[in-house]
Amino acid sequence: MSMKLNDYSLNRRHLLAGAGALAGSLLIGWRPVAAAAHAATENTLATWLRIQADGTVTVYVAVAEMGQGAMTALPAMVAEELDVDWSAVRAEMPPSGIQFRTMRGRRVTGNSQGVMQFFKPMREAGAAARQMLIAAAAGQWQVPADECSTAAGRVTHAATGRSAGYGELAAAAAQLPVPEVAALKPAADWRLIGQPLPRTDIPAKVDGSAVYGIDVTLEGMQTASIMACPAFGGRLKSVDPKPALAMPGVRKVVPLDNAVAVVADHYWAASQGLKALQPEWDLNGASRENSADIEAEQSALPMSAGVPGKVTGEVEQAFAAAARVVEAQYQVPFLAHMCMEPMNATAHVEAGRVRIWAPTQVETDTAVDVAKALNVSPDTVTVYSTMIGGGFGRRSYTDFAVQAALIAGATGRPLQLIWSREEDIRQDHYRPAMGARYRGALDAEGKLLALDANVVGPSLIDNFKLPPNLDTVINTMALSGDAYLIPNQKLTYARRDVGIPVGIWRSTLLSENGFFAESFVDELAAAAKRDPLAFRRELTQGNAQAEKTLDTLAQIFDFSSRADERRGWGLAITAGWNCVCAAAMDVSLLPDNSIRIHDVACAFDAGTVINPAVATSQVQGGFLYGLCAALWGDIRIENGQVLPGNFDTQPVLRMNQAPSIRVQLVPSDAAPGGVGELPTSAAAPALINAIVAAGGERQRSLPLARSGYRLST
Repeated sequence: MSMKLNDYSLNRRHLLAGAGALAGSLLIGWRPVAAAAHAATENTLATWLRIQADGTVTVYVAVAEMGQGAMTALPAMVAEELDVDWSAVRAEMPPSGIQFRTMRGRRVTGNSQGVMQFFKPMREAGAAARQMLIAAAAGQWQVPADECSTAAGRVTHAATGRSAGYGELAAAAAQLPVPEVAALKPAADWRLIGQPLPRTDIPAKVDGSAVYGIDVTLEGMQTASIMACPAFGGRLKSVDPKPALAMPGVRKVVPLDNAVAVVADHYWAASQGLKALQPEWDLNGASRENSADIEAEQSALPMSAGVPGKVTGEVEQAFAAAARVVEAQYQVPFLAHMCMEPMNATAHVEAGRVRIWAPTQVETDTAVDVAKALNVSPDTVTVYSTMIGGGFGRRSYTDFAVQAALIAGATGRPLQLIWSREEDIRQDHYRPAMGARYRGALDAEGKLLALDANVVGPSLIDNFKLPPNLDTVINTMALSGDAYLIPNQKLTYARRDVGIPVGIWRSTLLSENGFFAESFVDELAAAAKRDPLAFRRELTQGNAQAEKTLDTLAQIFDFSSRADERRGWGLAITAGWNCVCAAAMDVSLLPDNSIRIHDVACAFDAGTVINPAVATSQVQGGFLYGLCAALWGDIRIENGQVLPGNFDTQPVLRMNQAPSIRVQLVPSDAAPGGVGELPTSAAAPALINAIVAAGGERQRSLPLARSGYRLST
């Protein structure tokens, strides 16, 4: 795979027209009718492929690659319908531009939508190209097109024995119109979809040629380090640049509205120059929030405080008839994203043109926000995506790219901005701290009659860029997931905004609500004196996908009782993104209060799986991400400021700490789901439930480190 950082020489007119010849190649812009859920004017899906004269097929992937395998999955869809060998396929990231926008007029990667969104359009692009190549060959040979077949990048007419490679036909095919309808293969004929194809991005990552944002190098480029006001909402009052300018390699000090940056010949000089500064901050209007106070307030909120987001059945009548009512209260803290590659961006601001190179999940938003900051037209801003060293939702914000553009504009030269790790933690858009109160009504036989849940915390509605009336729905949509069929439910949300930037974090709201709901289901099972697995089987009756996923988990995980009283298993099942994840953990509690993980297994129904190897890695990585947060994730805020820290205060799992995770994908012919989210949401409740089964006390707040738990290796 190659990824180019220079300007792309794509012919816009040909792209928008649908097809064209380019250096003897076939270049296709395939724009299918948008899905019924969105009008075509607001959700123009566009995917392109280029067939070169040598037979190489280049697929332009308008989805950010952050380790999830998008640059393998999407090209595989094209190659499947095109009938080309995988070895001939290349993947490239296109620059920003209206023709590459994918969702409501925006180009955005997130919420595990890549495969879900592009499954049909990418295959249609391949099918259209195949049909055009056949037509070109049939025209040259003067034979009926329906007598021609394709395989391994060639068109063949069996009756006459003639055959031509796609590269030979590309120029002629480029002169033909793109077909309005392109027939797709039946699943029974797939050769690539569903196979563990080698990833296109791995060779470059192994040999070091892959270009992440931090790897971008431009001629004459300078480097900047930055310090924003440590209190959220504060501004820069003044700064004396002399101490920084006196240091070797430092070239300029650039004040911004709420930050100060030091520009130098290299990062070390910039970072040392920044440390020499003593900026004075204007804290009028800055946040004074304390995370401890926020958590205490959330814990004190009564059940009746929420606005209903989902109400089914007769909840109050069910509680009135209950033989037993179970209540519990849960709490989760603010979390940082902890991407391995800190925020960074490279900018070059010239007269009439602005170019941004960034590891971003939101190319369109970046172009728009940079243009606004520089007071230029968005049409003059081009954003080039790079490889991303961890996204998890953090890079769906544009702050770091806007800063880079402003600093570059002040220097007149190409400028790379790199945040320090400490700055990365202090200036995140945090997963919000949230609290929850749950009530469950059980009958005399221990069956669940009703569920009443109220969640309180900051809203993410502004980040979703959706209508305000969806606020309550979004904040309650994942309270119990979609796995259980509970006849009487009331799910409510109490909004409590804070003066702290909050944002989308992997698995969105289900990272909180999965912990709440699945912890409570175990508490209900205990109160009913029921086996947790059997209790969940009863709750999922009628949901075929959830039932099958639980059955699959039972086949790969030993749910038999443990002989050691300090050893036990925990279970969690979460649903969303057209997927169901069921996870189980076998753990022991050691005398020093440390946790030893013996076994982890996940059954995962993702619908149609494009690449099982990539999907398995996604499940494993997502679970480990959630496990890390359950153990240690804890952003503490005092007086509107995040307490200083690095990986020492916000640890991540080391390789020798990470448990082996066995994954079984559930066979399905349903539409593809989004794999990356659910495993994260299942990790915390599975671990907590296992600790209780091993004789530990029920932990209703995270992280476990607050309660003295450690991870044994």
